[in-house]
Amino acid sequence: MMLDRKADRIVGWIYLTDVDEYARSAEIGYGVRPHAHGQGFATEALVAVSRWALTAGGLQRTWLIINTDNLASMRVAQKAAFTLEGILRRASLEEDGLHDVAVLALIDDEI
Repeated sequence: MMLDRKADRIVGWIYLTDVDEYARSAEIGYGVRPHAHGQGFATEALVAVSRWALTAGGLQRTWLIINTDNLASMRVAQKAAFTLEGILRRASLEEDGLHDVAVLALIDDEI
C-alpha cells in the first residue's frame, strides 16, 4: 500500500504479480487515489518495491504494463529508471475501447 505519512492515510496500492520463480521476474502494478495524484507517492513506492524485488526479493527482472495514454504513469516509470522495451498495439480492452500499452522493465544490474 502507499501511505501518506503526514496525513496517516492510505493513498494507493502497489503489488507484485505474475511472479515467475524460474525466470526470477515479476510484473509490478500500482494505482493512486485521485486526491493524491501528482504528489510523488507512486514514484516513491515504485522505486522502493522494485529495488526490494531486485535485491532482497531475489528477482532479476521487474516490468510494468502501462496504457500509453496514461502520461503520468509513464513519467512515474521513467523517474523510477524503468526502460521502455516496446509498445503492444491495441493490447488492452478498457471501457472506451482498445488501447496501446507500453512495456517497461528494470533489471537487477541496472540498479
